[in-house]
Amino acid sequence: MLAKHNSTTASFVLQPFAPWINKSLTSQETELFELLDQEAEGFSRVLSELAERKQQYTQDLQAICTRTGLKFLDLNVASELQQPEWLFVDRVHLTDAGYSV
Repeated sequence: MLAKHNSTTASFVLQPFAPWINKSLTSQETELFELLDQEAEGFSRVLSELAERKQQYTQDLQAICTRTGLKFLDLNVASELQQPEWLFVDRVHLTDAGYSV
């Protein structure tokens, strides 16, 4: 692997996804998510399917990382992102405060 060849390390970091984090949403997050849901008809079905596959997806990624020698970090379980602060502008992208965590 490239990292090993260059005497360095590489990591895979699973990006935080708001529905996968044990976090109470702020009023801003709730309002933004509701607006997005109005614009994206049928997105609730996608969210439901993602929720069903979360555990297997995370396990598969971790297994691939282990097999290939990558460090694996799941930010969805990071306690820093479970704060009752406005951290998400949509379900995937963070606010400045979210990125600073």
